[in-house]
Amino acid sequence: MTRHLALAAMLVALPFAAAAQDAPASPCERGNDDAKTWIADCQADIAATAPSDTARRAADYANLTFADINLALQTDHRFAAAIADATKGIAIDSGNIEAYLNRANAYFYAGDYGKSLADIAQLLRLDPNDAKGHSLRCNIDLKQDRPRDAIDDCRTAIVLGFDTGWSHLSLADALLATGDKASAIVQYQLAIDSKDLYSDEKARAVAALAALGAPAP
Repeated sequence: MTRHLALAAMLVALPFAAAAQDAPASPCERGNDDAKTWIADCQADIAATAPSDTARRAADYANLTFADINLALQTDHRFAAAIADATKGIAIDSGNIEAYLNRANAYFYAGDYGKSLADIAQLLRLDPNDAKGHSLRCNIDLKQDRPRDAIDDCRTAIVLGFDTGWSHLSLADALLATGDKASAIVQYQLAIDSKDLYSDEKARAVAALAALGAPAP
């Protein structure tokens, strides 16, 4: 799995549990490393599901969106299909947090940060404690040169349970951008300690510590 796909898996809602908990998971719900196969599985599931079963259909569209994002990251980096499928899921269930999170991610990868932020705002209205929503907004804050907002969102994401190397690395970058070198050093060290950074990300954290005159853990 590439770094971008791994990050997508971290930030995008993971495949739903089966709509009926006692039923075995469908191929769409289980997911597939082959994005094209996963898309086909979800499309087949949607076609076979009664329109009245809105919970199942909304779940299938959320999973289909995740598969769309994975395929786009692997191939052409066009996210129109992911955005369209997430929008269909939202139309079926406007309270579906995962659909908003997945569409926010699709907009993020497409570079449309304004629409991504709008979806994040909606999902956080539905669930203020959605850690991945805060984490995604932290990344947008950094890209739009709002390090103090990024600090708030990164810290909230970590407190709410999204305690990953990526979260600490983003927090460290935001802290450094505000001039808080001491706190940035702590976060770079935590990022390296997390063991889930890719080699180039770890190297960047180590280099940042060296530039700050601090040892790597």
